[in-house]
Amino acid sequence: FADPVGLPGADLVGRAVERVQGFEQVVAILRDAEEPLLQLALFALGLLGLIVRRNLLVMLMCMELMLNGVNLALVTFAQQLGNVEGAVMVFLIFIVAASEIAIAIPIVLLLVRHRHTLDAGAYAELKG
Repeated sequence: FADPVGLPGADLVGRAVERVQGFEQVVAILRDAEEPLLQLALFALGLLGLIVRRNLLVMLMCMELMLNGVNLALVTFAQQLGNVEGAVMVFLIFIVAASEIAIAIPIVLLLVRHRHTLDAGAYAELKG
């Protein structure tokens, strides 16, 4: 920032303007980073819940949370690139997720009726 007039304190103003411009650049970077951080957070929370929790219904909800993180990433990148393929893919993923839940919930209910527990460890012998 050049001081054309030579006024006292103009140097301080110049440094303040440089700080504001630097701050605006940081805000722009963080604004662009908000969506990928949210996507990563959704996916990571879902993965953590899937690994840590043993309740079948909570595990299903965590898988849906992971799927929503991926869907958010697809929509975001499709919007940034200006194409429609990501949005179409998200629509198809929502259809598959809805059918997955429509099939998984009755299976879990039948398993609970048989074993009287939602613990995933109780169903370890169900292989095949």
